[in-house]
Amino acid sequence: MTTSRFLLRSLTGFLAALLVVAGMHQPAAANTTTQDTYTEVSSDGSVLSGLTAYGEALAVPSMDSGYRPATIAPGPGSVGSCPPGRCYDVAVPVPDSINIRTSDGGAGNMSRVIVPAGYHAPENRNRAYPVVYVYNGAKSPYVRWSEATGLVPIASATDAILVMPEGGMNDEAGMFSDWKDGSFQWETFHTKVLPAFIDQHFRTAQGARVLVGASMGALGALNYAARHKGF
Repeated sequence: MTTSRFLLRSLTGFLAALLVVAGMHQPAAANTTTQDTYTEVSSDGSVLSGLTAYGEALAVPSMDSGYRPATIAPGPGSVGSCPPGRCYDVAVPVPDSINIRTSDGGAGNMSRVIVPAGYHAPENRNRAYPVVYVYNGAKSPYVRWSEATGLVPIASATDAILVMPEGGMNDEAGMFSDWKDGSFQWETFHTKVLPAFIDQHFRTAQGARVLVGASMGALGALNYAARHKGF
């Protein structure tokens, strides 16, 4: 490790020296732009130390830190991704006026709902739960969050209902919006149709709703929260 760090420092130092020498031979140019100029520096203010820190940061991800997550992804179709008695893959009824059907014939109205442990217990029959809507990315189906991440085991101790709706994927990713040409109405489905269905069929706490997502789904979470006050 010591040898590697020495070589890394030597290389970044050499590159920094080349940059300095090259800069000395460039004629000064008038500042014709109002944009800020960015220079990589470190906490001590030197370009050389900044380049060294940058090089070390690039090297770190390739090294095994020894960290192992406490939970692992359950895997496609596994019991862990859809716990019996707590997991429901539901086809949400959608009015004919709302199009979320894809060209391959997919209805686009599927959602995976996972209720918390104890949801069906007699002592909780009158208890209402907050809802966490978990939105998919552009290359992921609605079940990907539960199969390819540790979401389900991590959330097993959380008193909340998880709802993972379809949002379109690949070339027909809906981008969590109503399309101007009328091709899709994903936004209407996610903000009007789906919540009404969930509130009707599950014991949800009024006003206790959270939106999260990855990539395209994160765009949806931000857009919906901004464009639908109180949602």
